[in-house]
Amino acid sequence: MKKIYLLSSLLLVISNLSFAQTAEFKKAIDSGNQKYKIKSYSLAIMDYEAAIKIVSAEVDKLIATKTPIPADKKYMIEPYEKRAVCSYYTKNITVMRADLEKIFILDSSNVNAKGLKAFDKFQAGKKTEGCIGMKTEAIKGSEVAGQAHKDCFCNNEAIVLAKEAITSNNMKKYDEALVKLEQALKILPDSGYIHGEKGKSLMGKGDYNGALKSLNNAVSLTKKDYKSYYTRALAYQKLNQIDSAMNDLNECVKLKPTFYEAYLLRADLAEQKEMWNSVIFDLKNCIKLKPTDGKLDYRVAVILDKQDEDLIDACTYYKSANAKGYEEAAEMAANCDNIKYMKTHEKNSKKEKMPTK
Repeated sequence: MKKIYLLSSLLLVISNLSFAQTAEFKKAIDSGNQKYKIKSYSLAIMDYEAAIKIVSAEVDKLIATKTPIPADKKYMIEPYEKRAVCSYYTKNITVMRADLEKIFILDSSNVNAKGLKAFDKFQAGKKTEGCIGMKTEAIKGSEVAGQAHKDCFCNNEAIVLAKEAITSNNMKKYDEALVKLEQALKILPDSGYIHGEKGKSLMGKGDYNGALKSLNNAVSLTKKDYKSYYTRALAYQKLNQIDSAMNDLNECVKLKPTFYEAYLLRADLAEQKEMWNSVIFDLKNCIKLKPTDGKLDYRVAVILDKQDEDLIDACTYYKSANAKGYEEAAEMAANCDNIKYMKTHEKNSKKEKMPTK
């Protein structure tokens, strides 16, 4: 009985050895990998083909069963995977596709195979889907997927989607824009520009907290983009976080000293906080940038009117506003030199300023 048991054990060991990596197989793989490292892909293919010859019969049997490959046999996938990658680099797409089909039957989770499948989708005209797939597998560690992503100029595909989203935003089709922007971010996840556009879409939908998250990403990725600071300031304003909004507008005008909208918004926020000197400062900047807008002069005049006892400075801006065609300034501009009228106006203004009981 003991002899029979030992014989059975010996046969089992021999059987297992037939499925294990042989020295010849390992030598072929190692040789191919050395050539692969120095990008001698055509020469590497020859070694991988030698390794494939050793395991092809067993691989074909496994493929015939249409079941995933057992963990202890996964090593047999490597020469097919590496040949597929080398075939991509040597532009032998027919061989690449044949190897991918086998790999997917045996191990559908293989990142290089999934990345190259995504490339094939791109080549078939499914550009967005293909680019998303390549980027997904590149993030998981597939070098060839990352290279294919570059070779297919997928970043350009993301920018095209973002521009289409801008058009949708302009037409107030925010949901449509968000679909395109989500796709664009799957292709180009580190784009502050695209995160910024997503923030605008969410702002349009009234999702200010969601917009703030996207705009935080935009600002962190593109610290010198003044528009991202401005848009985030708008989100902060909607959330009544006025100090944060003003801080962003400060950064915005540092980056873009001629950005009219930032000065105007900062003036509005300063007015909410009754920071009158700041309001006047920003409105004067706005006047420099839009010198024909009489409403700006009128706003300065009204503030000076309430703050200034002699009204001389206020009258200067009332007259300027009137000269620019702002009708609400006409009465004060016409009477600025009328001492009697101005005394009455000043007396009435003081009454208006007094708190009501």
